[in-house]
Amino acid sequence: MNKKTISKIVRASGISPGQMVLVHFWGEDVDKDTANNFMVQLRITLTL
Repeated sequence: MNKKTISKIVRASGISPGQMVLVHFWGEDVDKDTANNFMVQLRITLTL
């Protein structure tokens, strides 16, 4: 999954600053980059 798609998913989720978000990774080690990119995008979105 590319970073642009992840960004769109995060924005569409309606998460706003001050909310707690639980990210549970369930997948293969090769997919860790996708999970990490998702958490980075959450951080960027919630700090803007």
